[in-house]
Amino acid sequence: FKWNSRKRCWEVTGYDLAVRILRKEGLLTANVVPSLRAKLPAQHRERYTRLFDFLSCQLLSLEGAPHRSLHKALTPALTPAKVDALKPSIQKDVRWRVRQAVGASAAGSPSAGGCNLTRTWDLVAVLAEPIPMETILALLGLPLECSAQFKSWGDAVEDVFGGQRGTLQQRCDVALQAISEFEELLSSLPPGPPASVLSCLRAAAEKGTLPLDQLAPNMLLMIAAGHETSTGMIASSVLALMQRPELLAEVQANPGCVAGLLDELARMTSPVACLLRRVTPGRPLGDLTACLPPGLQLEGGQELRVLLGAPLRGHAGVHSDPCIFSEPNLLKAGRLEARKNLSFGSGKHSCVGVRLARLELQVVLEVLFETLKENNMKISLAVPTDELRWRDSDTLNILHELQVVTRPKNM
Repeated sequence: FKWNSRKRCWEVTGYDLAVRILRKEGLLTANVVPSLRAKLPAQHRERYTRLFDFLSCQLLSLEGAPHRSLHKALTPALTPAKVDALKPSIQKDVRWRVRQAVGASAAGSPSAGGCNLTRTWDLVAVLAEPIPMETILALLGLPLECSAQFKSWGDAVEDVFGGQRGTLQQRCDVALQAISEFEELLSSLPPGPPASVLSCLRAAAEKGTLPLDQLAPNMLLMIAAGHETSTGMIASSVLALMQRPELLAEVQANPGCVAGLLDELARMTSPVACLLRRVTPGRPLGDLTACLPPGLQLEGGQELRVLLGAPLRGHAGVHSDPCIFSEPNLLKAGRLEARKNLSFGSGKHSCVGVRLARLELQVVLEVLFETLKENNMKISLAVPTDELRWRDSDTLNILHELQVVTRPKNM
């Protein structure tokens, strides 16, 4: 537990304290917009009022009754049955994309001896990015042809919190333009499929159970959160497996074993690098104080960052706490404590799309390795790990690209 003077926040890397913080309702709030606003020069803050209001209406920022109402409005579109029903279409899409990438038979019937082609391709562009984006847009009821715009707008808003390009004010300018364009597009869309998230939220707004100003902020949040974290987890999981040859060989021989690795891959990759909380002004911290270093006093409005870290990248954090995870920087099959990972949050602000994210990760990995096995092929990293490019963000662990080589097993 230490103070980061550059970011003006407290950083937490111990697992037990992190869990207490994430589950401490009332005393700590997930709405960090006020602390974000405070980081801007006072003379410029009013200029971004619309942006701050937009961010304050997102599910991550809401507390109490507004949070419960929005959560209830989202539930009909995110039931386990509806999420699981997406599995066949995801499988079909992944299988087609992998066959195209490796040069296998489009019909899916491998020739005698399998595919004889050696190819280098970007796993992010082929699988990790399009699969989650197409899936979340279908669930939300939004047009696939606008996916590039949706990604750009989502990235712009996320960069306000964790981006490293330019100044905070410059990032706020880009985000302000992004939400304006997004709201304009959203208002022009016709009614989506009845079971879509867009339809559910519009219905709640018409009934008066959901404030209309929460519609656009949470649609954009669902787009960004629904594809970015899955993109990061899918690509990084394949990378993690390629760095453990013996485990990769096991998965390639038996793709079905992927299901038992999901929690450990989530821990190792940590696509969300940190979870943010803010001390609620005027509220005593109670038993949380006993967990803090002696003499330390938290002040109202201060920001806390629970650093999940990323063992895959050697980044310290909660997921590297040796008191919970033995040999934390090693990807281990059968690690029972992996289920304690906090990649999807904890407490009432846990990710509402966790079932979808796990489904996407499992299906992509299973179908990828099944298709390689059918065609007697293997996969390896095409570049040294120190040449991999990661997104410039201190809140996300996402690869820009992941160049891999697929070739016949006998080569």
